[in-house]
Amino acid sequence: MNNNALHEYLSIIEKDYKSGQATEQTPIRKLQELATRMARLTHMIRDIVIDAFEQGEASGNLWDLHQAFQDLLLPELKVSEFADMFAQTMAYGLFAAQSLMQTFDDIYVLDLHGNSKKKERSPE
Repeated sequence: MNNNALHEYLSIIEKDYKSGQATEQTPIRKLQELATRMARLTHMIRDIVIDAFEQGEASGNLWDLHQAFQDLLLPELKVSEFADMFAQTMAYGLFAAQSLMQTFDDIYVLDLHGNSKKKERSPE
């Protein structure tokens, strides 16, 4: 799937989801099927991130995150490697969120690290 088709596909999914027309996925019954779906999602996200950087359309937040990874973890980190790491994290996060939403009625997010823009700090 080329990047234009991928963006179009994701736009359709987003539109359907926001309009309430998203269809239920077939339940996953085998680990191999879960792995295949997760891999497909991860590859799609990775390709979108790489395309965004190559086209100069990556958000400031994405650039900042790439820079933070370089500064703190891997100074020689290439965009393609960052995109792969980012995609794996996003895919797992989406999977975890979906799993939690099937288990709990409400989920609250608590930032234990503080918000640097608000000059907050984590409790010592």
